[in-house]
Amino acid sequence: MRYSGLRFFGVLFAAALLAAGCAAPKPSTNETDVQLGDIDTSSSRVSKRQLARLKVPTSQELIGKDDTEVKELFGDPSLARSEKKVKVWQYAHGGCILLFFLYEDPLTAQYAVTHVDARGPKKGPAPIEDCVAHAFKSHYVAKAAL
Repeated sequence: MRYSGLRFFGVLFAAALLAAGCAAPKPSTNETDVQLGDIDTSSSRVSKRQLARLKVPTSQELIGKDDTEVKELFGDPSLARSEKKVKVWQYAHGGCILLFFLYEDPLTAQYAVTHVDARGPKKGPAPIEDCVAHAFKSHYVAKAAL
């Protein structure tokens, strides 16, 4: 009886390890990813290769970013609206409208992204990750041209 109890816990432990391994996020093995600060922007020429290697944040990675971080990644919004404790920032690029909803943290008075949305030219939904990538790369090209 004791042997079967140990065996049961061994199987249970192995199953837990297997499940944890499947659920853990995999680290990026793409060593060609480049952060915005890794590329010299002093030149007005941006190569397609540099742009293709640039690490574009996902919409989920933008959740929790404060307003300063959003401006660093995307520049000034093309339209900004403020209401009580909420800011809505719009970035319009290439037929895609990217919307950031930033809410004020009552403890710190800092604004942070709580939701990201994308709209197409006919005000319908647009592929959000494509819209994020387009707005991010458009800002990078404009920043490199300065």
